Amino acid sequence: MSLPSLSPDVSSASDIYRSSQFIIQSVVGLDCELSPRTTFIWNVYQLNAEEIPVLSRNSSPELRVTPRLLPIGVYLVRLTVNMLETPVFGVGQGYFKVISSPLVAIIAGGSKVARGFNRTLVFNASMSYDPDEGNQHLLSK
Repeated sequence: MSLPSLSPDVSSASDIYRSSQFIIQSVVGLDCELSPRTTFIWNVYQLNAEEIPVLSRNSSPELRVTPRLLPIGVYLVRLTVNMLETPVFGVGQGYFKVISSPLVAIIAGGSKVARGFNRTLVFNASMSYDPDEGNQHLLSK
């Protein structure tokens, strides 16, 4: 079993912007006819925090992480696949890092700026926002 989109080593963890949605996929090979059914148990732990998962899901072979769900930090993802009706299971894990998203700067007028000698030039960037905040909070507030 593997988690190909994640790094197996914490020092090379992939950067994920906090405002991005991302999907962690698994590759699971079952070579057993004892049980055709399996469960997928996903646990996400923030490193340097308590040993309690910050995110747990019993779901499919992939884990969907929605934007702004996790705070900035480094995370360990552990997937446990259990075969039902038999004590056979497998565990895969990997790392990723949630980082700040770049600020979005929107300057009204764009390149259409009137310039002249002794004239005040005003830039209106009130539509700029931080994508890591919900509802695109304006930076000027």
